[in-house]
Amino acid sequence: MASALLSVQSLSGWLWNGVALIEQPVKNVAHAVFLPEDKSLGKVQDCFKFVENSLAVRRCDKSSEMHQWRSPDSWRVQEVFYSDLNRDGTREFAILVWRSFQPWPIDKYLPLGGRINSHQDSHGMSCHLILIGWDGQEYRELWAGSALAAPLTEIQFGDVDGDQYMELLAIENEYDGLGSGNLVVWKWQGFGFTLLDRVEGKFRNYSINQTKNGLMIITN
Repeated sequence: MASALLSVQSLSGWLWNGVALIEQPVKNVAHAVFLPEDKSLGKVQDCFKFVENSLAVRRCDKSSEMHQWRSPDSWRVQEVFYSDLNRDGTREFAILVWRSFQPWPIDKYLPLGGRINSHQDSHGMSCHLILIGWDGQEYRELWAGSALAAPLTEIQFGDVDGDQYMELLAIENEYDGLGSGNLVVWKWQGFGFTLLDRVEGKFRNYSINQTKNGLMIITN
């Protein structure tokens, strides 16, 4: 089990005011985020394991040698959490994946194709957010985004705007420039995500704390 802990020094807090994230003073707050390698999915029979850039769902009792689902070898799974981002009432995996860049299929038929060619690094790898979940019969890809215009790191979930649904929080980086970037919050809108807010800066990590005024995002 790994953990990340933010220092209480030089922290800023961000609260949703109905329109945007507003900076708030932070006093004496430290928050640890624990990242288990192996965790139950809420079903007696199913567990997931995230190790060495690979995610697998299997029987907890190991009664079967076969995985219920496993990320393809061509995927480099960087981060994962288990929550209900798509608002269907059932939790799914939100997976941050790096894989070989693929342009939009329609681009080959357009005179000015290649509109997302910049959405990759110098090695031809692009960053994607993918949702994997149980459809009633099997675990499968429920939704997959195109190559992100700006790669994400430090993905988490929380009800930022107080609407009783989970939003996606992350640090927005640059291809070939991972390290620090903007704080972003995305929310599900029918069939995909839309940007709720972006706080420009050079943030490297953050934590989240529930306060009497709502969910506070704490940055260093």
